[in-house]
Amino acid sequence: LGSSSAVDNIVEVDLPVLSTVRLTLSHSLKIGADGKYVITYRGTKAEGGLLPSGGDKGLRVPNLLPEALRPAAGAGSAAFTNIFVDTTMRISRGDRNELRIYVLD
Repeated sequence: LGSSSAVDNIVEVDLPVLSTVRLTLSHSLKIGADGKYVITYRGTKAEGGLLPSGGDKGLRVPNLLPEALRPAAGAGSAAFTNIFVDTTMRISRGDRNELRIYVLD
């Protein structure tokens, strides 16, 4: 424990003009000694449709908010504890007391 890594959330969106666009939301992942996982948002990449795809290609989506309006450091982070895990499902309790259920599709 106490290690760090990376994790991506991938969302595919069907857009009428661009076809299917894949958004990759990149996060750093830290695993604490207390068993809590902390993810911190790093950036977004869009690809597919009319956009370049594959590998490091893709369109990096800029943060368009002016510096003064961006969330404070750490505001793009969330912590959670896995309370159940098996080969098809993971249930986590978040630091905002939310319950997250992930199912392998």
